[in-house]
Amino acid sequence: MIQKERFMRFALCLLLGLYSIGLVSYTLATVLTAEAACTHCFKGEHGFAGGKGPNGKASTSTNRYVNVGYIGGTTSPNRFTGTDATNVSAAINTAASAWNGQVAEDNTSHTNYSVRQTRSANDVNVYVGMVDSVPGNKNACGGIDVQVDQNGNVTGAIMLLKKDAVQHLTPDQIAKIIEHELGHFFGLADIGNNSTGQCESIMDKANDASCT
Repeated sequence: MIQKERFMRFALCLLLGLYSIGLVSYTLATVLTAEAACTHCFKGEHGFAGGKGPNGKASTSTNRYVNVGYIGGTTSPNRFTGTDATNVSAAINTAASAWNGQVAEDNTSHTNYSVRQTRSANDVNVYVGMVDSVPGNKNACGGIDVQVDQNGNVTGAIMLLKKDAVQHLTPDQIAKIIEHELGHFFGLADIGNNSTGQCESIMDKANDASCT
């Protein structure tokens, strides 16, 4: 009887151990799959609740402010100034206007995000920086790393633009890259592929060779 109880305990511990290993493996696989497919196409996370609006106005569930600012100054390795800053600033405004003016298929309703540019560091929700090569895809025109807290709430993001692309494209072309990456921040995945050439949606993949 004692041996039978010991065997049952051993079997139960073994099953629990295998279950735990399986659960951990599944969790890691899910995280890695989400990271590989898109830095942040919502997979259970809670969308960004919004930042501060003009004059400190609070966000609501139907009007969530998204404040975008480029990294300037003299300390950050991803900072940029001069003509680059001028072009990116203009591009941020263009991308913000594009998202704010979008309507759904009913031609009436708008996204609940209200995008605007800010130079107030305390208000920025999405920082835009510049790099020689986007981590994870050296040929990409841009990328975005979205931060999520321990409860799965989106809290902000850092958008990285390829320096060579910024310096060889017009502000309107740069705006398309920023607009695309903001789409990821809102939880949208890439669609299409590099060979479609259709660009029917801002979330179509760009031709990395030309970054357009």
